[in-house]
Amino acid sequence: PRPGGAVKSASYHVWDLYQNHTGSIALETTVETPARTAAVRQGDQRERGGEHQTRPGVVPTLDVSATSTADRRSLRIAVINRHLTESVDTAIVLDGRRLPVRASVRQIGADVDDPFAGNGLSAPDRVALRDVGEVVLEDGRYSFPPHSVTVLSVALDR
Repeated sequence: PRPGGAVKSASYHVWDLYQNHTGSIALETTVETPARTAAVRQGDQRERGGEHQTRPGVVPTLDVSATSTADRRSLRIAVINRHLTESVDTAIVLDGRRLPVRASVRQIGADVDDPFAGNGLSAPDRVALRDVGEVVLEDGRYSFPPHSVTVLSVALDR
């Protein structure tokens, strides 16, 4: 047995982030973001040579989902920035108005230079969930770091 317990994979931390730090009520989202055309894998279907079947598709730079907690006191915005090298500065609007000034932030991958990094015995927490703490959203804006997964939690006025 390893003294610190099992080494958690990077994907474990993503599941943990979405399971434990998003809300239970899904909200409709609209995203305006740069995109690119890329080969999009089609499930686990394989070509004759063993390669996955793909089709050309439009892949947005940001993948966004929004949720509310059951008591509707907190908005949770989960964002994946797929760009390998560039942050994406984003205005976040809720019902036609900018978000409140403060948000708490949890991220995975923002502090790791290699987007293909993983965890192992020598670096068990290289890619892990980080509690960034509270940030100020200047004019409702946040800059999502490259190759990262982020959840912003915003308290809502009732």
